Amino acid sequence: MTTVDLLILGGTIVTARPDGLVIANGGVVVEGESIMAVGRRHEIEGRFEARRTIDAERMLIFPGLVDTHTHLYQTLLKGLGDDLPLMEWLDVCTLPSIPHLTPRLCYVAAALGCVESLRSGCTTIFDYMVDHADTEIYDAILQAFDDVGIQGILGRGLRDRQAENVLMVLPPIEDQLADCVRLARAYGPPRIWLAPGATWALDEDSLRAARRLATELGLRLSLHTDEVAFDSDESLRRFGQRTLPFLERIGFLGPDVLHAHCVQLTEDDCAILARHDGKVSYNPVSNMYLGSGVPPIPRLLDLGVTVGLGADGAASNNSQDMLEALKVGALLPKVAWRDPAIFTAADALRAATSGGAAALGRDDFGSLEPGKRADLFLFDPLHARSIPVHDPVSTLVYSGGQVNVHTTVVGGRVVLDDRRIVGLDENAILREAQSLAEQLSEIAGTRARLDGRWSRRRTPAAVGT
Repeated sequence: MTTVDLLILGGTIVTARPDGLVIANGGVVVEGESIMAVGRRHEIEGRFEARRTIDAERMLIFPGLVDTHTHLYQTLLKGLGDDLPLMEWLDVCTLPSIPHLTPRLCYVAAALGCVESLRSGCTTIFDYMVDHADTEIYDAILQAFDDVGIQGILGRGLRDRQAENVLMVLPPIEDQLADCVRLARAYGPPRIWLAPGATWALDEDSLRAARRLATELGLRLSLHTDEVAFDSDESLRRFGQRTLPFLERIGFLGPDVLHAHCVQLTEDDCAILARHDGKVSYNPVSNMYLGSGVPPIPRLLDLGVTVGLGADGAASNNSQDMLEALKVGALLPKVAWRDPAIFTAADALRAATSGGAAALGRDDFGSLEPGKRADLFLFDPLHARSIPVHDPVSTLVYSGGQVNVHTTVVGGRVVLDDRRIVGLDENAILREAQSLAEQLSEIAGTRARLDGRWSRRRTPAAVGT
């Protein structure tokens, strides 16, 4: 017999392979960071013994979910930006908070968000950390990834056009790009991306410089693309073209660019993304929370565009729960197109697993297959919300919650073990997060709008709108 690090035996394995293979009473063999074998339990037991064996009988085994877009510092801003459209939300919630961020605050915020991610079956997270003068913030977030045990990728924010109500003075774009070089050399290109805020946040020369540096260093890029009408309206005003035609003209687009949101795309915009093999991060909960609209995800899929799923920052979601994003993401297109088959549970799961990996430019995770990273979670359906199980994919997407996530494995390491976070004092992080959030909201003045909140009148609605 071959001795390996970890055996997971029993349960139903949803591989998320292109052929949709599901294995009843299966087994997963893990050695180091990788999956060595996947198959029937009796086949696995006859060939391997392990230093640790997890009994997964009656459980469902899924690839780890992939969060392709979030802002982890916002975990400390939950509940401060409710019921506002994006641009007003920026003005009263996030922008006043950013100048007061510190490395410790961002470490705790990131750790909190990563813990919730693990508890919702998420094993990979792309954190779009905004531009900031204190560059130690980026190192603190990367340290939080390592301490919690999640596979974290950092998008280093870039901006050279400052909002009027942000008091912080930003370094020149040349210094921001130099810090990107520092991070890439210290942590490696797979973990570091360039993240221009949006076309309205940078000048054309700065966008071109970011594109050149990304190409030179082999770094990937991500930016907010047409989240609301303001994006392309401002692009038209400044550059004479909508966002995507402008980015195409300056040579910014490519298969290494991840576009977050894409709510306001036209048919021509969709065609541009397809032509350049652009990637899209679908953030349904945030788009609903801010009233931004519904992105044309089914149309993008029709055109062959790679789509991943994202939770977005907790200030425009109020959680980092990828299972919630999975369900909402499956349901939202059905309402928008009034067609229950326009986007299925299987489509949602693909976006959250293999599609998410592909959106991040990776093919070494996202499905349960030999040779891939051992990123997976065990789903215990023995709860009132999820029993009975007829179809494991339907159970996960429509009936799943954090209460069901029993064990999460990242790169072969068990980081959530029988619902307990391993190697980190979760309660200490929770307590410090509450304290820091209260301090931040007081300093930034973001709690002021909560006064009288429950007496405010809602927006009147006309029939048929």
